[in-house]
Amino acid sequence: MPLQYLVTFSIPQPVNDTFTALIPQQRYRVDELMQSGKIMTYSLTKDMSSLYVVFQVSEIEQLDRLIESLPLSKYMKWNFQELLFHLSTVDLPAISLN
Repeated sequence: MPLQYLVTFSIPQPVNDTFTALIPQQRYRVDELMQSGKIMTYSLTKDMSSLYVVFQVSEIEQLDRLIESLPLSKYMKWNFQELLFHLSTVDLPAISLN
């Protein structure tokens, strides 16, 4: 049974040029993990101080590896909590019958 974790990242303020330069790589990696089903949701607060990510993994060690694979993770403090469940709405593309 998959495990789900809410990971809260604290983004350093102010954000420096090194951090900003890694944002495109972070977006690419997040897209990969979302497509593979490892990241379920990815949310950034409006003030850009916190990032909330729900991961789905088979074991806790996998969570550590996935977090370490994010280019910005070494610049942020983070903590996690295991979730009992995670509900979200998903917009599915319309099915074409042609």
